[in-house]
Amino acid sequence: TAPAAALADANGLEVVQSGVSKGAVMSQVKTYMFASLVDISGASAGQIKFPATQNPSANVNTLDDYEEGTYTPGISFGGASVGITYTTALGSYTKIGDRVLFTERIVLSNKGSSVGTALITGRPFANEANIGAVFAICAPSGFTGLTAGLVGQNTVSATTATIRIPNTTGTTSAADTNFSNTSTFNAAGVYQV
Repeated sequence: TAPAAALADANGLEVVQSGVSKGAVMSQVKTYMFASLVDISGASAGQIKFPATQNPSANVNTLDDYEEGTYTPGISFGGASVGITYTTALGSYTKIGDRVLFTERIVLSNKGSSVGTALITGRPFANEANIGAVFAICAPSGFTGLTAGLVGQNTVSATTATIRIPNTTGTTSAADTNFSNTSTFNAAGVYQV
């Protein structure tokens, strides 16, 4: 067995030991408790890397996932998107643990021929199964039948969201009839996965 090599920071803090035995690579990750702040601001530091696939933890005090990315949101009417085209369809997100922070912008160039209830599609992660988080839809233009703007509500256990129209008794679902070939909006919010 070859002697184990230790990785250490400038203060000699041992983080990982690894060695080779009979052709197999072995790794041992150690857990440390610190009495003060750990400074990771050095020139070659300052980052915490998470694996590409989440390693879920049952411990509520363990941060087990972080991810940043982009996605392409879309619109469907009655579950279809026949002929819908976009000038802009941009989304970005940051996932921290079980929360997803997102922003998106949709600018239609053709609302197509599908009919029915309007949905935003293409979210990067499915909403959790119990509560469909409500989010802001800002600066809507090119819509008909709006008296007080729009709001959104994520669909439980899905990567879609309904677009809602506030009224004096609550909200109603937006539909193809509320959209034009130039409908535009921005959306932002947070939801649980």
